[in-house]
Amino acid sequence: MAYGDAVKAKNPMAHFLRSSELRAFNFGTWEQRLQSATWTGLLAHTVSGVMPIWLALGGLAVALGLRRSRMPAVLSVVAFLGGPLIFFNLYYLHD
Repeated sequence: MAYGDAVKAKNPMAHFLRSSELRAFNFGTWEQRLQSATWTGLLAHTVSGVMPIWLALGGLAVALGLRRSRMPAVLSVVAFLGGPLIFFNLYYLHD
């Protein structure tokens, strides 16, 4: 990472691509993360790209209703939300 940043710093066309410059862009701001409208749009867009929202919610409801599949269902939801929780702005701006 340090070597890449040093090379980018020498290039006047790429100096804005250094790690320190992209931190806010990659992770987003707290204001973005705390707005319910951004989460609603992000999750609706992300889930609709994979499957219809009614199918996702129905499958989750069935999985949570069955005792032996409850923990894997919760872990799956946490894993699914892990990317947007860490890299919020990247998920918000890109498919």
